[in-house]
Amino acid sequence: MLRSLALTNFRSYKTIELSFENNLTVIAGPNAVGKTNLLESVFVASTTKSFRASDVELINTDEDYYRIVAQFDDDKVELSLANNQDSHTKQLKLNNKKQSLRSLLGRNPVTLFEPHDMSLFEGSPEKRRKYLDTVLCQIDPHYAEALHLYKRALKQRNSLLHAAKVVRRSVSEDELFIWDIQLNEHAQPIVRARQQLIEELSPAIQAIYNEIAGGKTAIKFVYEPNVDVSTTDILKALAEHRVRDKAAGFTTVGPHRDNFMMAFKTGEIVNTASRGETRTAVLAMKIAEMRLIQGRLHKSPILLLDDVFSELDSNRRQHLMELIARQQTLLTTTEVDDNIPKNSYTIDLSGVH
Repeated sequence: MLRSLALTNFRSYKTIELSFENNLTVIAGPNAVGKTNLLESVFVASTTKSFRASDVELINTDEDYYRIVAQFDDDKVELSLANNQDSHTKQLKLNNKKQSLRSLLGRNPVTLFEPHDMSLFEGSPEKRRKYLDTVLCQIDPHYAEALHLYKRALKQRNSLLHAAKVVRRSVSEDELFIWDIQLNEHAQPIVRARQQLIEELSPAIQAIYNEIAGGKTAIKFVYEPNVDVSTTDILKALAEHRVRDKAAGFTTVGPHRDNFMMAFKTGEIVNTASRGETRTAVLAMKIAEMRLIQGRLHKSPILLLDDVFSELDSNRRQHLMELIARQQTLLTTTEVDDNIPKNSYTIDLSGVH
């Protein structure tokens, strides 16, 4: 559980210190007052990265560093970033000792809903892969390591292909094979972990969706791997696509091109669902994620809900609050309405800026 938060030069805040007194904290205030920035800082303190910006963009204007100090039940997290002209350095202190950034993953997990999640099923698959990676990196350190090594090998292979294309030289089979071996080794656990995650989340999402919506709607969550590792070897797929890769100047197959989709019986959500149905489906996915993290880590994730009530009717708001009653939740809103329990703790930012 998050107990306190202190920010220095983070986003719109030169300095702010907050305490959290019970399970539900409502962060209230008008638009553009910095409500989302507070949720973002908690997300960064848990995952080391922002869900919407690069590291440097988190630094307050005209400053050259930020610092987050978050006190959890068992951990004191101090995360800072110094921006020095051509480079920046991010450092973590965990319980007053310097640690690697990756050592923070999964210690104080979070689950986030924010308005841009409404477009999760639209456009590029990159944001959907990022969603899967964020969840899996929190619950599985082996996944985080495999993903890191896969991305490093992919970067090297793509650099080789791109450089050869620019100067119009031929890339030898031996040059590519070195990186193919590494990509194959790290791709296998990535694809299998993503597949397992989707299979676990799918039935939970349907059940939670119907709890919130108060009905019986068929909904499914489907993984779409670029290469199905159960039937095809990644190494073989890379070899088969070398000609295409050389022409493109980058690697065209592998888990860096995976996708997933969510669908009702009538078709994919992106094509058939109303705004309210989409918001309910994404919330169901997030609550299913939260429960899965809790089951895997035996820790309750902090639930971060940014502008969650928009486009939900009163009944769905009430069902949602009942579902998260025992969870530490930070919820932003422009106004506190009747669906929010009377015993919640409110942080009013109306006069902050």
